[in-house]
Amino acid sequence: MSIGTLQHTRAGLTAPSLNWRHACEFAVDRCYREIPTGRVGRYVGLAEAPALDHLDISTVILVFRCVVTGQMYSCSQLEQRRGVAYEAVEG
Repeated sequence: MSIGTLQHTRAGLTAPSLNWRHACEFAVDRCYREIPTGRVGRYVGLAEAPALDHLDISTVILVFRCVVTGQMYSCSQLEQRRGVAYEAVEG
């Protein structure tokens, strides 16, 4: 069973991906690849933060820790609306 939406790849194939709207389906401590950057991070959880700008209507963000650098990063609803999505990977 896949969760999320289907994303088109350059080869024209599709793969399941997760984005901000699927926040409740992310598994804590699971690794996810960020689309389109390819960065892989371990999901930490949800947090609340001030909206990034007037287009960001939600204060809930997804929080990740990069598996390579250990640096924390987040995904807001605004980023999701710009096309950022995630796919689960082994890690």
